[in-house]
Amino acid sequence: MIQIKINKTSKRLSTDWHEISIRQAIAISQLKMPEHVQTVEDIADPASWVLSIDAIRYARDVFGILTGFDDQILEKSNAYDILSYFNRYLIPIVTDLHTISPVTYKPTGIQQFVFGDVTYQLPKSLLVDSTVLPLHSSKAIEFVESSNIMAVIAELGRDGIKHLPLFVATYCRPDGEEYNETTIQHRAKLFEELPMSVAWELFFCIQALMLLSANHILSYTAKQIQKRKAQLRVQGWIVSVTRLGFIRWLSRRLPVQLSELN
Repeated sequence: MIQIKINKTSKRLSTDWHEISIRQAIAISQLKMPEHVQTVEDIADPASWVLSIDAIRYARDVFGILTGFDDQILEKSNAYDILSYFNRYLIPIVTDLHTISPVTYKPTGIQQFVFGDVTYQLPKSLLVDSTVLPLHSSKAIEFVESSNIMAVIAELGRDGIKHLPLFVATYCRPDGEEYNETTIQHRAKLFEELPMSVAWELFFCIQALMLLSANHILSYTAKQIQKRKAQLRVQGWIVSVTRLGFIRWLSRRLPVQLSELN
């Protein structure tokens, strides 16, 4: 964090994912981008943020979210001082929140985290319980196939990030705790204050589990294909042997029948 002072008021600027809450990340993602900032390349270019009043205002709003300065103080501050902090520290954060996979966060592979004196476990399987997989929706009770998990991940740079607290609450629970819809809904609200570093760890954990699942499916499919090919070869051999046997039987039987007719 960086200590910032504006008009005798001091705040700290969050510049790292372990300092930024999920709530703050959602707030940044919901800000309207300036019209001329259309691509990730535009976001990452410092020059984009001096081209319009909307761009400068956007940078100020992000700065406000990550410091806690209110609009009244920010309006009296030097816009270009704020922009210098934005360009130096905050552009990578904004960029990562508008891409599918964060570039500035390197996963450490944590298996658990502590929040509110409770230890939560990261998942070892895509299954929430013995049978179900979650759909990214306002209710965690809605479940569908695992492709929807990737939909959450794919949409983290867009509207999907608003489901992140529920997503984390669904997958990360105390060891041995049974799935409970009411508990998860309540916990999702609390998890808005989780650091984004935990959310990114779950993101990469789910990616790894999806890859493992896909490899298992491909391996199983390949084995089934080989098994089916072997079955077809056996069936073909049986058919050919049966046909050959019939032809041989017919070749022996037909002359006998013809001679009996004569």
